[in-house]
Amino acid sequence: MSVQSYDLVFRGKIHGDISLENAKANLGRLLKIDAKKVETLFSGKPCVIKKSLDASVAEKYIGHLKSQGLDCELVPLETDTLEVDSLSLVPMVSDTKNEQVLAAEVIVGAREPDILPKDKVVTTQKIELKKGAAIQGNAVKDNEQNEDDLSVESTESFYRLVWASFAHPLQGKGLLVLMVGTFLFIVMSLAMNAPFFLGWFATVFAFGYISNYMMDVLLTSARGEEGIPGFPGYDDFFSSAVQPLMLVGGSAFFCFLPALAIYNSDIESLPLLVSCIFIGAFLLPSSLILITLTQSLMCLNPLSMIRIITTTFKDYIFAVLMLFGIVGASVLIELPVTLTGVLVEVFVQLYLLVVAMKIIGLICYCNSEKL
Repeated sequence: MSVQSYDLVFRGKIHGDISLENAKANLGRLLKIDAKKVETLFSGKPCVIKKSLDASVAEKYIGHLKSQGLDCELVPLETDTLEVDSLSLVPMVSDTKNEQVLAAEVIVGAREPDILPKDKVVTTQKIELKKGAAIQGNAVKDNEQNEDDLSVESTESFYRLVWASFAHPLQGKGLLVLMVGTFLFIVMSLAMNAPFFLGWFATVFAFGYISNYMMDVLLTSARGEEGIPGFPGYDDFFSSAVQPLMLVGGSAFFCFLPALAIYNSDIESLPLLVSCIFIGAFLLPSSLILITLTQSLMCLNPLSMIRIITTTFKDYIFAVLMLFGIVGASVLIELPVTLTGVLVEVFVQLYLLVVAMKIIGLICYCNSEKL
């Protein structure tokens, strides 16, 4: 008995509330094609992303692509129909050059109702996606390989995205956001010196609002957005400042609680104290992921944090090393106490903090199917 197979077809439709720009970026990243070819796939003409998938693997594709804001559909294949190549990413030998290319074919409507059913009558137009000897041998791919092709970013891609995150905050509106943030933080820092209640209010608001924004950065990065978000709106003092500060502060307190306990005890062991500080810093990214995704401190427990670390181990270790480097760089920054020096120092500190949160968010983004 033959098993029903399906083609995975994309018609340029987006899913959910994702912006068209982000959906195009996600498709280009998944298929590793440039913006011009992405625009072709968003032309509205049906395009086969993957062909000859069984039902279980095809549904996994549908689910993952929907998580990236891409709306696809399954078209059943019939064994007695004409075989038509698709966006199968299979190697083809060039007729004019001794090289292999990865070819894609956009399905365009044809007027041949007598050959295939109306919804399956197609002709093909080849679009060259990638040149070079990237693929050797025959184009035989089983369902397990097909499932991996559109899986969440590989470790190699994670590394690339981490390095790219250093540039994203300085692109588009990101630079303006950082400049405005620098100015606002300096103003709030001056307000912290106000007497009595005003100083307390300014301190809580400044650090709470920054905590709120940093969780937004982590969340947008976890969704795969390259840029940085604008500043969150102000609803009320508790939800916009107190609650975010409690979440981030509580997360840090939970991670460094053993170190604080040793520091305030009669135990005089510097190696033990340093070890606890190191462990707390190592656990902090996982705790920030948990409180950002759940908006609750109740989710903080060692088992959940260890699960995140073990599930994303290689990416997590690399991210932590990068974060240690960022923290070290921010500590070493020391500029003259002048207006320009203060502005530059605050700007750089804010920039490094945004980069750190983007890197933590990328752990979620590149391992979303595992978490």
